[in-house]
Amino acid sequence: MRALTLRLLLPTVLAAVAIGVLALGVLVVSRRKVQGGRTFVTLMMAIAIWSFAYSLELVDPTLGGKLLWARVAYLGVTAVPVAWLALTFRLARLDSWFRLSTFLVLSIIPLATLIVALVPPLSFLLWSGAGMQQSGGLTLLHVDHGVMFWIFTLYAYLLCLTGTVILVRGFRRRSGVFRGQRLALLFACAPPFLGSVLYVANVGPLRGVQTAPFAFALSGAAFGWSLLRHGLLAIVPVARERLVERMEDIVLVIDEGGRIVDINPAALAALGVSENEIVGRRAAEALSTQQALVERFRDTANARTEVELSLSGESRWFDLRISPIGENPSQPVGRLIVLRDITERKRAEELLATSERRYRSVLENIEEGYFELDLNGTILTCNDVLAKILGHPAEQMIGLNYRQYTDVETGRVMKDMFREIYSSKQTIRDRQHRIVAVDGTTATVALSAMPQLDERDEVIGFRGLVHDVSERMRSEEALRDAQDRISRLLEGSAGGAEDLPQWVRVTAREIAIGIGAGSIDVWEIDGSDVTALSEVADGGPSSEDVRNLAALAARGVLETETGTIVPVTTTIGTVCGIVRAEGRRPTWGQTERQILFAFARQLGAALEMRRLREQLADSEAMRATRRRELKERGVALLQLCPRCGRCFPDQVTECTHDGTRFGHPRALPYLLADRYRFVSLLGTGGMGIVLSAFDEKLGREVAIKLLRPDHFNNAEVKRRFEREARTVAQVQHPSVIALFDAGELDDGTMFLVTERLVGADLASVIKRYQAGTKRQVASLVRQASSAIRSAHQVGVVHRDIKPANLFLLNDGNLLRVKILDFGIAKSLTLDKDATQTGMIVGTPAYMAPEQIEGYPADARADVYSLGCAAYEALVGRRVTQGEKLWEVMISALQDVPDPPSQLITLASKEIDELFAAALAKDPAARPSDIEAWGQRLADLLEQEQESDALGWPQPLEPVSTAEDEPGSNPSDGLTAAW
Repeated sequence: MRALTLRLLLPTVLAAVAIGVLALGVLVVSRRKVQGGRTFVTLMMAIAIWSFAYSLELVDPTLGGKLLWARVAYLGVTAVPVAWLALTFRLARLDSWFRLSTFLVLSIIPLATLIVALVPPLSFLLWSGAGMQQSGGLTLLHVDHGVMFWIFTLYAYLLCLTGTVILVRGFRRRSGVFRGQRLALLFACAPPFLGSVLYVANVGPLRGVQTAPFAFALSGAAFGWSLLRHGLLAIVPVARERLVERMEDIVLVIDEGGRIVDINPAALAALGVSENEIVGRRAAEALSTQQALVERFRDTANARTEVELSLSGESRWFDLRISPIGENPSQPVGRLIVLRDITERKRAEELLATSERRYRSVLENIEEGYFELDLNGTILTCNDVLAKILGHPAEQMIGLNYRQYTDVETGRVMKDMFREIYSSKQTIRDRQHRIVAVDGTTATVALSAMPQLDERDEVIGFRGLVHDVSERMRSEEALRDAQDRISRLLEGSAGGAEDLPQWVRVTAREIAIGIGAGSIDVWEIDGSDVTALSEVADGGPSSEDVRNLAALAARGVLETETGTIVPVTTTIGTVCGIVRAEGRRPTWGQTERQILFAFARQLGAALEMRRLREQLADSEAMRATRRRELKERGVALLQLCPRCGRCFPDQVTECTHDGTRFGHPRALPYLLADRYRFVSLLGTGGMGIVLSAFDEKLGREVAIKLLRPDHFNNAEVKRRFEREARTVAQVQHPSVIALFDAGELDDGTMFLVTERLVGADLASVIKRYQAGTKRQVASLVRQASSAIRSAHQVGVVHRDIKPANLFLLNDGNLLRVKILDFGIAKSLTLDKDATQTGMIVGTPAYMAPEQIEGYPADARADVYSLGCAAYEALVGRRVTQGEKLWEVMISALQDVPDPPSQLITLASKEIDELFAAALAKDPAARPSDIEAWGQRLADLLEQEQESDALGWPQPLEPVSTAEDEPGSNPSDGLTAAW
């Protein structure tokens, strides 16, 4: 009975195995998204052929029939090891190694074995003898194995063992969501080896029965279950290998017990731990340094928020996402935690917010209405001043069209104006238009507008300023009448400046009648002296009261119970008197006030002119005395030709170059300090004049800067002059103008002696020749950054780096640079209080944003300014836009300049990044070492391929030879000097 059962059961089971593995293969193939399906089906077909042929071998009663089916079985037997190895390579993600050439090489022995099995004359190599035997009631084929059998068997063991080792090693670190796959694969690897060993060793309950087909069938079933149940070759494991392992985000998987079951390399690196230290431990223990985060999200299954973490001693921001794991969201088996680093985005948002606050601060301080429009005329932004003009809250104006506040004709004219701006991309200034307020009243405004451009230099909108000029226009006619009367009075008074009190009395009476004032009283204030210039009734204010009123009126028009006080000021703003209009009337408006202002201005000019004449007379007397003293001491005086600027001793009466006759000589020695002989005028500036001279002691040409005589009594100017001398003396660098000597003459004249420069400043060169070549700009930046760095090292911040202060020397074909004008430099060691917070110092087009806002400037301000100058030298246009001061300042605070690569051809994007860093609005984002920045930029520019740009000629044609800009006439401003 047992024999009959075995004879029927084993073939039936083998046939069922064949059918089952074929069905499993078909099912896997139907899952088109399962990767590795073809390899799996090949293995299943090989097992099916082997199993089916062996089942027929068992039921065939003849020796010849059994041998026939044994040969057919080898179609599957020889294919199984290679298919097994291919599948395991695929499972271990090593399928790129298993190419066609590898498959062909590995198939040589199986193919040879198959040929031996199928060709009867060669079968002795596989079976040296064959017969039939009884085992457990079964009639089995018994063979004596030949050499080919053992070669193939050992080879098949090697392939299967290799595949199994690779498979187990490839998945030995799988955990968490891959646990089911790992168990299925370990189970699949065991049966084939066990079945093969039992057959070859001829041991076990079924001796002589080939159990390998059953074993491989069990492995195939395990593989199939993994494919269908756990997605063994589906996208999840692939993503885990290729995506999660390589992604930069921090990824953790936590099970329902709070243990960390999976973690990616990015998380390990961020936490500074190894996988063995953290996987399998509870999150509260493994993440002890992040206890606040763990406690906050201990029981959270689904969340998205931003968190700040401290990693490696650095605070960073992350986008935190927590998602449940499991088929039932209400009963998750774990949580997936992903942390994406958003620190740079947060910093950018903070910088943007800071820039927006600065921008808004500028808008709030503008005394004119400000607006921004899109291309359709919709109001995008406006300030409170514009809202007040239109009588509409600013927040309610956003989204409305500007034509809502104009009549039809004005709307058409303004539309044409914006079309002109759009087509020309130019700024239009002070166009007068009529606007209609919300209450229906009209006003006349002066409008200035400019285009807003995107990164492609395309117009995307407009912005501008609106100034209400209605009151001004209404008062212009009356004001013109009053000014005409005042002008006629001034012209009709014989020598008004000589008989100033008479002119004041007549004019004051005329104005009092014109505006309806009881009287107009005028006082002059000169230091502690107070003088009444008009008829003042007895019992008028005392001198002390007048000075007090002047001090109060210096802040603006002063309204008192008895009238209006208007300050009288000089052209530089010094209060030199007051005008009091008695009998203040409530009907006085802007017109009456403008008349008083006009009178006060003309009176201030007259008083200033009289004082200047007195000072000039005193100065001329002093110069005459000075000339006489010098002549008595035998000193030759300086004669300066007013036409060509050449210098001569006072014995010469006319210019030997152009024949101009000389007047009085200057109150300066022709030989300064007994060694410097003046040669010619180089230029004039705000503080003094610059002349070339010859150092007779050392036999060299020099330049001498002299403090103008009208600044002798200005302590601040003298302090700045002395500061410049000290600063230049501190900075010793080949690219900083060399200071040879400094001193003061016995009359107080101060002088600096510097090296004589021949060439042109960068501003003149760019204006004449446009941008330089990349190598020229590289040389400029390399030298300038090194020079400025040397100043920073001794605690000196230049604060006025601009093209006009970068002087290019003629030195053959070499480009040499000199840094000029340390007059406003701030020495952190010598002059800590030189500039108070809130004072704007420098040239706005090249000033750092913090300087424009009045904050203290450090070395990073020089980085920004040099970046502006280098940008202009490289691309031929300024960083900032606009011509008016407010346009330049808003541009510096708000606009981001186009990257140089959008304006010229550049291969290296790092050049754009270097300029972006130097021109950052926030000083903290700029490089701290200006020389390192400059050297890197120079290196990159020198590696660039030159374009067809001509650049700057070498040698340069001299344009300017002194630090100060020369005037159109060499002797401009010198008529009253010395």
